[in-house]
Amino acid sequence: MVPGPIVSGGRPLDGSLGSLGTTGAGMSGHGGTAEPDGDSWPDDLPRFHQPRRLLGIVDVIAEAHFDGLSRGRILPSGKVELLLPLEGCRIDRFTIGDERSEVPGGGPPLGAPLLFGSLTRSTLVDLQAMHCILVIMNPIAACAVFGMPASELRDTVVVDPDVLRPGLARLQDGLHTASTFEERVTLVEEFILARLQVPVGLEQALRLVRLEVLSPGTSDRPFETRLDLDDLGYSRSHMHRLCREWLGTSYAESIRVARTREAAYRIHATDLDIGEIALQLGFFDPAHLTHVFRDQVGMTPSAYRAATKRMTFDTVERD
Repeated sequence: MVPGPIVSGGRPLDGSLGSLGTTGAGMSGHGGTAEPDGDSWPDDLPRFHQPRRLLGIVDVIAEAHFDGLSRGRILPSGKVELLLPLEGCRIDRFTIGDERSEVPGGGPPLGAPLLFGSLTRSTLVDLQAMHCILVIMNPIAACAVFGMPASELRDTVVVDPDVLRPGLARLQDGLHTASTFEERVTLVEEFILARLQVPVGLEQALRLVRLEVLSPGTSDRPFETRLDLDDLGYSRSHMHRLCREWLGTSYAESIRVARTREAAYRIHATDLDIGEIALQLGFFDPAHLTHVFRDQVGMTPSAYRAATKRMTFDTVERD
């Protein structure tokens, strides 16, 4: 069962889950897959695709490919993410908050799928080579696609999860034999669409929810959305239960993560003073921003600004 259009500002978003005949919108929001200038795509830059058939459930399907030992810190995304390793991917460890998952022996050459929710805490990643498809989803996907409350994936990573079956082996075989990014995107979209069984209560509620676009998509900040649950008219207890199932956090926590990510992007992409960014985003003062940022990201805003970024604004190299 597929929900009708999710609305933004009271109007249906074109290409939402109520319009299954349309494929993908580009990073600019006008359609297609993100493409580089020129004839070739640099190996160390990810490719991005915004699947409009899954708008509201999936923000982006990406492919990343680079070699060499790397240790990274990834900012909390407020998302549920599915990592599907491709040939040569060797991931040693994912650590989210206090949770740690290790791939034995550095992982086999083709690796194991990872399902994780970096909802409020940074992810620390150690890897020898990265080649994977990454599906970045709103937490509502935990319920709508994987049949579990999002709270079960709060700041947790699961290696080779049973909830991906059936169909996972066929998907992996297809991903490894596909010759282009576009072919792999199609396989992933069809895999998710086949699993999409939205409960009736969720379908009804989605007709009332607005989808807030946090980023229309840039070279270093992919298309990103957030479910806006304001003004649903539910009781406090009912909202608490819905947020646990749909967001994996309280509603206030989801807003704080979105605001911290916006602060990180402005710290990265502008020369604005930290105090000015704090004022723009509604923090009490620079000290308040620093406290929240360090709690969620694991480093101060100044340290983040000075750190080397890899691929996108929310991936920081660490020593």
